[in-house]
Amino acid sequence: MINRDTGYLHRPEDLIWIPGVVAGLSALMRLGCPLIIVTNQSGIGRGRYSETAFLQFNEFYLKALAEESISILDVFYAPDYEDAKLSVYRADLSFRKPAAGMLFAAARRHRLDLNRSLLIGDKATDIQAGEVAGVTGVLFEEENFASFIDQRLETFRRIVG
Repeated sequence: MINRDTGYLHRPEDLIWIPGVVAGLSALMRLGCPLIIVTNQSGIGRGRYSETAFLQFNEFYLKALAEESISILDVFYAPDYEDAKLSVYRADLSFRKPAAGMLFAAARRHRLDLNRSLLIGDKATDIQAGEVAGVTGVLFEEENFASFIDQRLETFRRIVG
């Protein structure tokens, strides 16, 4: 949700940032929110790109954000897909949103209080995963991420308190 969904994104040249993403993420960091990405990556399970290609793209993505002083604490991804070409990618659908496995894993690894956490997503499955985990989910359907965050900053401050 901090980049445009261009369909099975895995190549740096296809990355299109959402306008205002740096300012919006900076505002969340100032609130003390650890930034964690949770992302379904069914393109891996579907055989559209390899897990290695995703990890290389992820490295590029995180470096680009770091160059803008955005610190991403961790990235959780779900390569599984129910009709995956390789059986290894059909093994654990509990991580794939709308299931909440990635959120529970993030909470365990980083000792997060899910009741004082936010999930900002661009799909209903994101919000559903948040509901399952007890995380406040907010659907991003706007054009500018910084404006979206600014309009909700006080609400977010109360949640993450």
